[in-house]
Amino acid sequence: METNRSESALLSIGICNNFSQYFVFGIALLCTLLQLGCRSGQLDLQTYKGPQLIFGSGGGFSGSTTSYILIENGQLFKMNSLAGDTIALSDVKRKVTKDLFQEYEKLASQQPYFNHPGNLYYFIEQKNAGKKTRITWGDTQHTVPDSVMTFYQKLQNIIPKSAP
Repeated sequence: METNRSESALLSIGICNNFSQYFVFGIALLCTLLQLGCRSGQLDLQTYKGPQLIFGSGGGFSGSTTSYILIENGQLFKMNSLAGDTIALSDVKRKVTKDLFQEYEKLASQQPYFNHPGNLYYFIEQKNAGKKTRITWGDTQHTVPDSVMTFYQKLQNIIPKSAP
C-alpha cells in the first residue's frame, strides 16, 4: 500500500513537471503566433497601390539614392538604390503618419512644380493609386522654400536613430 502511495506521489510530481513544461511551451508558442499574426507578410512596395510618402536624397559620384517609404498604416521602409534592398524600419505612430500625409497634401498644393535637382538632390514624393507628385531640390541657383525644408526635417525625424 505504501509503495502505491509513493509511486502515486512520484507520478503526480512527474505530471506536474510535464504540465508546467508544456504550459510554458504553449504560452511561448501562442505569443510567437500572435506576434507573427500582427503583420501580414512582407509588403511588396513595387505593387502596393495605397498611399505612400517617399523622401530621401541622391546623386553625387555614385548616383545612389536612399529613399524612405512611409505607408498609411505607419510602416516605414528604407530603400538603397545601389544595394537594391529594402529594409523594414520601426513603425511610425498612426496619428503622426496621418498628420504627415495631410501636411504633404497642403505643401504640394503650395509648391506643385518645384523641381530643381542638383548634383546632390533631395526629394519628397507622394504616390497614391498610380498618381505621383514630387518636390525636388538641390540646385544652388534655386532656393528651396522654407516650408519644404521644415517638412523634410519632420520626415527625417521619424527615421529611427538606429536605422541601418
